[in-house]
Amino acid sequence: MDKSQIWRSWWAAVGAAVAVSLGAGGAWVTHAASPPSSLVMIQPARILDTRNPTNLGLAGPFTSAVSQDLQVTGSIPTGTGIAIVVPSGATGVLLNVTPVGPEAGGFISIRPADASRGPTTSNLNFDTAQINPNSVQVEVPTTGADAGKIEITYDAFGRTGPATDVLVDVVGYTVAAGGGPDPAFAALEARVAELELSAPFTAANTDSSPRDVPNSPTVILGTVITAPTDGQITVFSTTTLGEDVAGEEMRCSITTGSTVESRFLQRWESGGPNSGQHASLTGVRTFNVSAGTMAAYRLVCEHAGGAGSTGVLEATVVSAIFTPTR
Repeated sequence: MDKSQIWRSWWAAVGAAVAVSLGAGGAWVTHAASPPSSLVMIQPARILDTRNPTNLGLAGPFTSAVSQDLQVTGSIPTGTGIAIVVPSGATGVLLNVTPVGPEAGGFISIRPADASRGPTTSNLNFDTAQINPNSVQVEVPTTGADAGKIEITYDAFGRTGPATDVLVDVVGYTVAAGGGPDPAFAALEARVAELELSAPFTAANTDSSPRDVPNSPTVILGTVITAPTDGQITVFSTTTLGEDVAGEEMRCSITTGSTVESRFLQRWESGGPNSGQHASLTGVRTFNVSAGTMAAYRLVCEHAGGAGSTGVLEATVVSAIFTPTR
């Protein structure tokens, strides 16, 4: 081959490349590249079966050359019921696509639902009545009216009228790399955080020093809790008291207020010297709480005796246990 032949061959190759790259109007045809993505493989799930009476995903069959859009992300019908096979925000899907009973040979084109102009490329080709499955990878729009949809077209090589049923199984999807976690994983993380937040927990306060209690309601000790979710708070109290005057009393109750509540009364009466004038006073009370409620749970006591007299409490403990509503 002489030098002129080499040049002619080179220009022929360039011309062929330009012809492929030019649109009908002579302008360069470009498509914005999708962002870098990570692949997630899943157990295959059927999301399209146009055969009667199934009509899963779309009613069929497909007629040449009428395009239909199929939702592939979010909650969609599947062969086993409504499910999220591909999370919202996925940038692409990996599919197995199968024509069933085509009335004429042709091809199936699968594109993003927001693609412009008519389809000019094929993802699989087949003859009349041929079942010819093929693997298809296609970008999925993430914004706009076509978000989460792909466009499917059966074309009988330009003929109108012939029809075919179509099956589509999802075998994987892609999510934007560096664009945050897989939405399904993020939902799982949120659920774990919710369970951790609502796990039972305990708060407690202690005071071992002696405390004089007058003849009026007095807050002895308490603890503050904020309920992370709806649930119950069970409060326990114990205190040691001494009173050597017969007939005099100590009255206490667990409350969120500052008075001794008669409905939840803890009461002890002294028998006088050498007759058991020292004792432990204990109690328990449960409160129903709503998420976000903050309250102080207190032991409030009063001494009942002669004018100006007091009783003594010491070694006081107030503890509270939160348990979520199940």
